[in-house]
Amino acid sequence: MWFFIFFSISGDSLMEEMRYKLGNFKDRIMEIRMETEKEDGKKSLKKVKIWEKGKLRMIKFTYPRDMKGIGILILKMNEIYLWMPSYAGVKRITSSTVYTNFMGTDFSYAELTGEFYKRFKVKKVDEKDGTYIITLYSNDVSSPYKLLKLFLDKETTSPDSIKFYRNRLKKIIRIKEKKEMDGCIIPFNIVVENPEKSTKTKIIIENVKLNTGLSDGFFTRRNLRRMR
Repeated sequence: MWFFIFFSISGDSLMEEMRYKLGNFKDRIMEIRMETEKEDGKKSLKKVKIWEKGKLRMIKFTYPRDMKGIGILILKMNEIYLWMPSYAGVKRITSSTVYTNFMGTDFSYAELTGEFYKRFKVKKVDEKDGTYIITLYSNDVSSPYKLLKLFLDKETTSPDSIKFYRNRLKKIIRIKEKKEMDGCIIPFNIVVENPEKSTKTKIIIENVKLNTGLSDGFFTRRNLRRMR
């Protein structure tokens, strides 16, 4: 869900290579644990299951008990739906809340979509110690970030970290572990830090399946309420 570059070494080709390596699957199903740590040191654990095909995503909470069944359906960045068992129906996430934090994590709803990162354009690329440092900017006035710095491993053409700025450093994503699976590079261990709020979210992929045969028709509001 990040990573766009442009430079004299053929930035467009580098972009395509990275996108291919990160998204070289027809569909993907993942089981993920999210460990969050607040400013006061209090920690909490959440578990989710994610179905993904192209830009389509469905996310279902499986733990803790009081969140089990809560679901998110992403059709595109401006069309995200929330289902909570206590609701009478499916609620659409409004444009005014799309950048708010996703269920107590350090991610926003917008960042769960691939479209969020595509709104940034390349400003420059530097090289240092086997790493491409790609600076990207956004003219989107609604975006909470105006500048991204992507640290890309030159050998594998895969990201090691991303820094998010708006006047100052707002957030850091560090990829602690990544593996190649059926020609696709998958980040298995990710840490998201918010230096302003002193919060942290650790994301660990516990199980992943690729190319299971998911159809576009799976990603519906009806299934959002039904899937467990």
